[in-house]
Amino acid sequence: DAETELSLINDRFVVKPCSTTPLLLSTTANVDSSNTDHKQNNPSGKQNHEVKMVKKMPHFQIPNARVGQDYQARIQMQYPVKEDVLICSESIKIPEDLGIVFDDEAQQLQGIPLQAGEFKLAFQYKNSEAAQAWSSGEVTFIVTADPRSLWQVNEPDINAPYQKAHSDHQLIQTEYFNLAACSQRGRSHEHAGTFRDDDFLIARVAETDWSLLIVADGAGSASYSRQGSLLAVQSAARTLTDYLEQHHLHLDLLLQQWQVGSDDEMTKSVAQQIYKDFHDTFYKTAQVAIEAIEQEAELKQVAAKAYATTLLVAVVKQCEQKTFISTFWMGDGAIAVYAKEKVRLMGKPDGGEFAGQTRFLDRSFAQQFGSRVNIGYYDDCEAVILMTDGISDPRFETDAGLANHEKWQAFWQEIEPQLQQPHPDQALLAWSKFFSAGHHDDRTLAILWNKPVIADMEGLAHD
Repeated sequence: DAETELSLINDRFVVKPCSTTPLLLSTTANVDSSNTDHKQNNPSGKQNHEVKMVKKMPHFQIPNARVGQDYQARIQMQYPVKEDVLICSESIKIPEDLGIVFDDEAQQLQGIPLQAGEFKLAFQYKNSEAAQAWSSGEVTFIVTADPRSLWQVNEPDINAPYQKAHSDHQLIQTEYFNLAACSQRGRSHEHAGTFRDDDFLIARVAETDWSLLIVADGAGSASYSRQGSLLAVQSAARTLTDYLEQHHLHLDLLLQQWQVGSDDEMTKSVAQQIYKDFHDTFYKTAQVAIEAIEQEAELKQVAAKAYATTLLVAVVKQCEQKTFISTFWMGDGAIAVYAKEKVRLMGKPDGGEFAGQTRFLDRSFAQQFGSRVNIGYYDDCEAVILMTDGISDPRFETDAGLANHEKWQAFWQEIEPQLQQPHPDQALLAWSKFFSAGHHDDRTLAILWNKPVIADMEGLAHD
């Protein structure tokens, strides 16, 4: 039309009729019907273009819900003003199978959503009880899926090498203490249809008061790490069992001279001797485990790093009143001596440049080896605890978290009830399947704990 033109102003098209003020057009806005039907003629008798005036409708919001979680929330107007409105309960249309109802008295949606999706809910509302007329409104109600329902459980290839059970558990009971361990395939492995990479071994050295607790976490990026963790724990157990069978009497004699809580010269001398003995023994243990992995890799004609694994070991002498512990720590996870008033970390987890990185057992283990070996002798120990990062990450999150006594107390409150069950190892395995968003790795736990001592009516103590 020669008498009109379209101009683009601030990303919007504006119609410019001749000799008139430009009027804004919108292709998406709602239209006020009262202003759409009249047309004006100019003095020349020519009809101007029809003008549609813009009117933005009220906008409503309501918080998102999640399937399976209790929900209560009100619908709130966001535009033209942010305020609660009065909803006509008979007017709101909610799918019957959604699991949500509208409570007229509380003026809110409530219930436990049963299905995920986006639901358009139409309703009648007033800005106040004094208002005479009801207006029409609509809100988008979003229900997100339960994250647990998104995880699949798929089986690994039955022809793949190194088949491994998805879970494992073990219990050893003695006169004064018990040992238990469990290992569970992580949800990430379940979803991908791959094997559990973690492994463990617990054992009591026959005819002695000495025990072994070992956990290992195969690298998720290493194709055969599930076998690497198995080889590591089995090799370490053999080496340490041989050593303890030959030297436990010598170690027992030294410990008799160690005064717990004292720093006298005799105790220092004994501690130095015991530390040297275990330093050398753990050095040999690591060497033999690496050799076992390298030999397996050679048979498979693959690089040894395909079997990459961490290795955490605790050698414990548990008496009725005292606990001696010597540890070797390579990789992430945690080893701790737990007491109600104090928790002692027996080392520090290895971290990498990026989140989730760690160190694995390989020929570089000799670097700073002394810092990986620790010993301690305590008279207040309630439990010795080893875990892979599948448990330490969701429960402690950071190195600072591992050093936080309150977090350890909270952790103990979780697992102590499991230890009181008739089958603690099975109870721990069931507990280890807890859901923690963002943490879906294999979970392995090994624990030694004292049996409770109960005084009988004659004042004697028994289990």
